[in-house]
Amino acid sequence: MVRFLFYAKGSAGEVRSQLYHAEDLGYADPRACDDLRDLCRDISRQISAWIQSMQAPGFKGGPRFHGEPDRAWARFAAKAGLERQPDGRYVPRRHGTEDGKRKTEEEPNATDEGGGPDDGTGPLR
Repeated sequence: MVRFLFYAKGSAGEVRSQLYHAEDLGYADPRACDDLRDLCRDISRQISAWIQSMQAPGFKGGPRFHGEPDRAWARFAAKAGLERQPDGRYVPRRHGTEDGKRKTEEEPNATDEGGGPDDGTGPLR
């Protein structure tokens, strides 16, 4: 994660550089550029402080080090109708299954007998 914070800090520096170019070429108001550069410096300082706090000896590296496992993905998958496979993949839950197990026999359905809905002899589905 620290690596990505360094990327973000570098991006803030790039924005400051582009603001200098925009000001020099007359594309932006000097007062507005000064304000935006101040904001970029503030953001860069905040990111630096975050990086330093993450590099401190007492920092825990994220949710995998917390006392309980992160179950957010499992909750999301359940709401999305996905089931976990033994190899760890998530696939859409099949219709006609209960608790992820497939039915072995199809039970005859009373609505399947008779004609179709167009001929008027069978029930509508």
